[in-house]
Amino acid sequence: MVVLKDIDELNFIIDSTLNEHIDLVLIFKEFDNNKLESFINFYLDRIKNITNKVINIKICDSILEYFDYNYNVSDSENRTKNYGIMEEANIICDDLVKKITNSNERSITLPISLNNIIDYSISSYINSEDINKVIYYILIKLSIIYNFYK
Repeated sequence: MVVLKDIDELNFIIDSTLNEHIDLVLIFKEFDNNKLESFINFYLDRIKNITNKVINIKICDSILEYFDYNYNVSDSENRTKNYGIMEEANIICDDLVKKITNSNERSITLPISLNNIIDYSISSYINSEDINKVIYYILIKLSIIYNFYK
């Protein structure tokens, strides 16, 4: 099991392991909400400074396949649930990136609270036991965007 201590370790994992599937729950389950929130704010702060490049979300999404929750899941009920988790996370992450780069005439001020993301962004159809999976997927997508464009 991988337990990360800081953002540099997370960046190293993203850079060095994109040739195999990575279980996000195993990577992030030891993190408390404060650590997750600080990682999200770290990436959003760095991404907002990517002003001279257009972020190609489709390229980032292709990298996300290495973190797909449906890897090795065969039953259709869990596949559908996992797809919903990933879709929810993608929508939230894309919206955060658009707001932080002010590309949709809306903006947010950093730091943002993890509780605000949970309370105001995650749909009610996501079960409470799956909220962390949404947060992990948001975090990994932000990390990919940052690492791809830095």
